[in-house]
Amino acid sequence: MRILRVRSKIKWVKEKSFDYGVGAEFLVIPKKLTLKALYDYTRSDGSADFTCLDVPTPAGVNISDWGDYRKKAFSVKAIYDMTKSVSLTAGCVYEQLKPDDIQFGGYQYLPGGTPSYLTGAY
Repeated sequence: MRILRVRSKIKWVKEKSFDYGVGAEFLVIPKKLTLKALYDYTRSDGSADFTCLDVPTPAGVNISDWGDYRKKAFSVKAIYDMTKSVSLTAGCVYEQLKPDDIQFGGYQYLPGGTPSYLTGAY
């Protein structure tokens, strides 16, 4: 039995992320009604390199699509100033997450029966 010790910094997992956001604020009725809108985009590209662990591994064990995803978010909110110290806020948020991770590739959720399961999990 061989015990593998990994230092506090995990060197075999690499993650590159890219994120940007754009926001705007519109004074519909000055000092009364404000409309705010925000769009945010995040992309993450990860990989796992198990050959750096100095452990015998089968060829091709490195994973290039580890932790990959894209996320888009859009939010809108309206702020109505009723008085100087009281305001009413209403809004909504829409998010779309697209995972492209080897852990979830090709899986399908099969409901029905007991237990329900993801294909490929067992």
